Amino acid sequence: MYTLGICAPYRRTELTLGAIRLADLGRELAMDVRFIPAGKKQNGVDYVWDRRVRCSSDFEKYATLHSCTHFVWFSCDAETYSKCKLVAPKARHWFVPSSANKPESFLKNGGVKNLVCPSRSVKKQVENALQGSSEKVTTWCLWDSGWEAVLRDGLLDANKVSIYVPMLPKTIDQGGNLVLQAIKDALDLFPEVHFTLESHKSWPKSYRRFLQKLKCSDGERVSVRYLKSFYDQPVMFHSHDWTWLPDVQSDLGIVAQRSLACGTPVIAYKVSPFVEFVSNENTGMLIPCESSECGFSRETASPSLVSVVSSLAKVITGGGDLLSACQDKMWKRESQHMQAFKAFWAAEWDLSSVK
Repeated sequence: MYTLGICAPYRRTELTLGAIRLADLGRELAMDVRFIPAGKKQNGVDYVWDRRVRCSSDFEKYATLHSCTHFVWFSCDAETYSKCKLVAPKARHWFVPSSANKPESFLKNGGVKNLVCPSRSVKKQVENALQGSSEKVTTWCLWDSGWEAVLRDGLLDANKVSIYVPMLPKTIDQGGNLVLQAIKDALDLFPEVHFTLESHKSWPKSYRRFLQKLKCSDGERVSVRYLKSFYDQPVMFHSHDWTWLPDVQSDLGIVAQRSLACGTPVIAYKVSPFVEFVSNENTGMLIPCESSECGFSRETASPSLVSVVSSLAKVITGGGDLLSACQDKMWKRESQHMQAFKAFWAAEWDLSSVK
């Protein structure tokens, strides 16, 4: 039996969700999986892996590394990597570059031959950094959700359009004012729209007061929910017509993939990786915006209030017709995407049977 070791941060971040998805795929393909957390571990990430992930001692880490035949690195943990090369010299390695780590150190390391980029744009950046080196194999693979695609049809309630807005702390820091103002404008313009915001304890008091005023003026049309874990998100996806992802930066786009798998189209900014799997008014809505590069592999959106409200208006006025058209295309695409993701990694890991 092959043993897959995954080194990644274990926190409530998109990169951790991507690592968990790959760990689940490894188990599905009959591999023994070891999750090696990089840095401080956070609880409430995934109810299954929370119990499995442990911050091990150096002795336990050596034993874990020694048993692995395959490694996928989501984190540039130089100390762990050096231990891995010492105790498991014959193991094979794959590196997933992202903006959360410093991939240059792995690009220069002769031990890492396989680089799997989460989008075409990242692959292009990596190839430019390698400057035509033939020693490393660079491929790309869009992440999937890991969930079977669900086919839905039309609005949940013919009299309203419900939009779920997951807002991580970084989203609040990067564009909280714009998001809240866009929600207020949409509530003022369209009486049929309802918003549910995912809250966090780190929200500034000024935002909390703003939301309280909205709730007083608009009543049940705006609500705030606190989720204990990422595992609670499917309930939110299934109970809303659309998911608006106001993140101006993204590495994998896995939250968007999860929403699509649940039959809920997404509203996202027109930046990578969203542009590679969200087709405007076919599987979701892309908000036009300016963009710029912010560090390795990260494209940052610079949206305007007008473009955000205009895109929300298209979603709301499109009603059930636009939603149904998106839902039909999403179901077909997500079903094919899951098989392609599974086949890609099975081939990379040299596993003969793919169900």
